[in-house]
Amino acid sequence: RMNGADEQVVQATHVSLVDMRRDAPVVTRLEIPSRDQSTFEVLVTFTCTVTDPIAVVRGGVNAEEALLGHLKAHNRIFELGLDYPLAEINEVRRLVSAQVKAYLTIRPPTVPGMSVAIKSVEITSPELIARYEQERLAQDYQVR
Repeated sequence: RMNGADEQVVQATHVSLVDMRRDAPVVTRLEIPSRDQSTFEVLVTFTCTVTDPIAVVRGGVNAEEALLGHLKAHNRIFELGLDYPLAEINEVRRLVSAQVKAYLTIRPPTVPGMSVAIKSVEITSPELIARYEQERLAQDYQVR
């Protein structure tokens, strides 16, 4: 426990901050193409706990970058939305969630100095679809 006036702090040439929270959430974001020239946004949330802070600092570990790189290494993920238009987002949600969970089970990510677990896989509703659904619901309401 040091403060800003501590001699080691004053003489330091580099400072590293390591988040030591247990099961800290780390969110990665991928965009996968759809059939209709748009994209689905995939959010994969991991929980991470630093087990060796020295290894994290020495390795210059950025958990988000390491986990995103691990996901991108599975090229199949980027093909999953190609058969579906944005309107079929619920089918894509099931497919992508199953594929990502299977991949991470078979090839779990390894980040030096950290333990990592998958928490969730989500596909956000594209703005275009959300607006369309709101308009459709408003028209249905007016008709009734």
